[in-house]
Amino acid sequence: MLSRELMYKAIREAADIASIGVVVFTGGESTLYFDQLVEGVRLAGEYGFVTRLVTNAWWASSADRAYDYLSKLKEAGLQELNISFDQFHEPFLAKYGGFQNVINAASAAVKLGITTLVGVTKLRGGEGPTIQWVKERLREAGQEEVMVLQDAPSRVGRAANLLEELFPNDNVPREVGCPEAMATVTLHPNGDVSFCCGHIITLPEAAWFTTVGNLNR
Repeated sequence: MLSRELMYKAIREAADIASIGVVVFTGGESTLYFDQLVEGVRLAGEYGFVTRLVTNAWWASSADRAYDYLSKLKEAGLQELNISFDQFHEPFLAKYGGFQNVINAASAAVKLGITTLVGVTKLRGGEGPTIQWVKERLREAGQEEVMVLQDAPSRVGRAANLLEELFPNDNVPREVGCPEAMATVTLHPNGDVSFCCGHIITLPEAAWFTTVGNLNR
């Protein structure tokens, strides 16, 4: 968990860097620390940042609860909501309400004027919801305006050998970089600062390359 002290320090110092325009609260699952999340969103808004929350929507077990939950964040200044839902999140979310949670969260966000996106990670030939399935369920719920984005796993950790599973061979370059590298700055609970927001930042053997400093120092 990122301490309040580091969160406040990061936001205040980021305000002095003109190229930083968006503050994203992600994890893990940052909604597990709701009070601190609200504080962070409010502070970032006060400094003029666009604010975004990335979540699995476990908290949206009913329409009323979703609206109440997001109302507090909206009041604090939240502008964007990104919901993660795919074959990796689906088993976990089933414990709290399944895809209905996504619908509840998206519907509440739209009512509150929060820009909303559902992110889907998919392996070619794998099981689980597709981007088309997600779009159709949202359409049935009257939420066609919700954006849906499909992504592929990074080739690190357990996904390191899955390139052939992602897309047809003739559509995938063998060497591909990330357009977000060095365009995104991430802060870790221990104070480490990285120039990447991908899963590679969680690998100890990659820390020497992706870590550019520590906010505590």
